[in-house]
Amino acid sequence: MRAAILIFLLALNLFSYEIEAKYKVTFGLFGKVGVSTALLERNATGYHIKVTAKATGISAKLSRHRQEVYESFGKVVNGRLVPHKFIKVRKNDKKTDIRVHIFKHKDKAVWVEKISIENGEKQINYDKVKFYAKDDILTLFFNLKYYLKNFETNGEEVFYAVGANKKDGHVNIYTPKGEEYKRIKRLLKADGHILVVIINQKIFSSKRGELYINLDDDGICTSAVLKDVIFFGDIRGILTDKIVRDDKKSEKLKEEKTDKEKGKR
Repeated sequence: MRAAILIFLLALNLFSYEIEAKYKVTFGLFGKVGVSTALLERNATGYHIKVTAKATGISAKLSRHRQEVYESFGKVVNGRLVPHKFIKVRKNDKKTDIRVHIFKHKDKAVWVEKISIENGEKQINYDKVKFYAKDDILTLFFNLKYYLKNFETNGEEVFYAVGANKKDGHVNIYTPKGEEYKRIKRLLKADGHILVVIINQKIFSSKRGELYINLDDDGICTSAVLKDVIFFGDIRGILTDKIVRDDKKSEKLKEEKTDKEKGKR
């Protein structure tokens, strides 16, 4: 489910008071292996992001009904999300792991409370994160529209986020060009703003966690692929439902199947 979460972190951007997006995850020959919901709520001064993902079908049985919840709370400063608290929960039928990160931006430090619950026993540790970053893994991707003009990078750019690479939190992002762009566009089967995101940690057989993502003009991720997963094929995330709410409008967009896709059935 780690791959699913990484895909869904790219789900939304900040152009409304509340946005909700739903996704499905497929994995090669296994077909659908999970579902996720991403929710953003914000006003002029504060925000709340919540991303949930859970395994389904045979994947649920193999992972002991694995579920993950990521949440971020903080302020909105000049349009950018500034995290105060970042929570990560991973659980299955046997164990629950909770990480509560508290940002001390003035001190350029992040502290984390680690809670593990197994067989009815709870263990709690409190420690300082080895590095400081101004973003968590949620706000980093929600802030992409703020950091990148028209979602274009100047070569390969490096960003840092709590919840990403454990060593220093670095994430590499770049805009593919030329033949690479054409190849990824065919793979994603979508038109939009294409980015390559390298998480810099091993996910399944993908040593670097290399993600191809497609964003529409609003910064909504419509499709994503995790590459270099051997034996069974690519892991894909596909937008199935999007709801936008604010004081002036409310719209619900369903996934549209192309004639070509329908013809494959």
